[in-house]
Amino acid sequence: MRSARLSALSDLSSLPTLERADLQGEASARLTVPGASGMSVQSSGSTGRPVRALFPLEQRAWGDAVERRAAGWLGIEPGDRRVHVSAARALTRPRARLNAALLNRELVPARVLEDAQRAEQIVRRLERRRTESIEGVSNGLYALALVAREHGAAIHPRVCWSGGNHLTDHYRSTIESVFGCSIHERYSAWEAGMIAHQCPEERAWHVVAETIVAEIVRSDGARAAPGELGELVITCLRNRAMPLIRYRIGDLAVAGDGRRCRCGRSLPLLGELVGRSNDLIRRRDGGSVVPTAVSRVMAEAGDSIVEFSVHQTVDGRLRAQVVQRGDGLERAREAVRTGLDDLLGTPGVTVVDRVDNLPAGPGGKLRHISSAAGPG
Repeated sequence: MRSARLSALSDLSSLPTLERADLQGEASARLTVPGASGMSVQSSGSTGRPVRALFPLEQRAWGDAVERRAAGWLGIEPGDRRVHVSAARALTRPRARLNAALLNRELVPARVLEDAQRAEQIVRRLERRRTESIEGVSNGLYALALVAREHGAAIHPRVCWSGGNHLTDHYRSTIESVFGCSIHERYSAWEAGMIAHQCPEERAWHVVAETIVAEIVRSDGARAAPGELGELVITCLRNRAMPLIRYRIGDLAVAGDGRRCRCGRSLPLLGELVGRSNDLIRRRDGGSVVPTAVSRVMAEAGDSIVEFSVHQTVDGRLRAQVVQRGDGLERAREAVRTGLDDLLGTPGVTVVDRVDNLPAGPGGKLRHISSAAGPG
């Protein structure tokens, strides 16, 4: 199709989608504009093979601008002390630490929190210094909150900001209870930068429309109806070095209904972010179970479950692993087993094991749900 036929953003839907495989390995070089320059980035590969992209200076500048605006919505001002919890190895390098110090930020390696002595030192240090915000991957924030609760550390930031991994119900309730503040989410990708973030008033998902066009599509490629679940397809408006046009990023979302947010801001809205496309558990009747339903089963099983992971095998069976503390452990595991069986509508397909810990994957993310069963 000739570009002259594209007269509006809505015309993008007539173009084919760009797939993740097109950004993997040597294939990504074919998408780079000849002579283009910029910063080469690579995803963590937490859900499969990493993807590569090229960020030109223009996109970096726009990315900094939308990050600044998003932080401002939460009351975070330039120069405010911010704590960032991350497992990215690059953030532990001297250059990253120097940059953080200049910006009045403290980097907390998530893996250090597994060392009891060093973890206590961290929360005591954070207790002594006023912090405006604590940010990072959700399971890292949760781990920090658990350490602070264990040692009775009084850490009271103005706000918490989570990104990079799903914020489960038990993560949210624990983090907000321990730190005494609200937590908000942001949605970003290595290959695209920030895509959407929540407003403080409604926790509605606002798309960063100055840099991103977001479409929700059905499996047949047609646009999803308002309130319908579909795959997220994005177009990056500020990357002229490596254009990503209708890129199927691999995430699921609910299409918005076109309404304006009651917060008064005019950026377009996503209905809800659901998770990765392979985070759906498949029912034998062809239906799917979304991650929030699994998270709800874990929360209702009792306070003894502090962490979990659920994997669906090729034949549709479930294996749940849970980290537990306290009393009523067997009763909680039985509640998980029956609850997950009920979600699938098939008794006897779930096995629940208690484990000491659940190791994070690449990029420090913990995958709570994964499925090898394929489409229903």
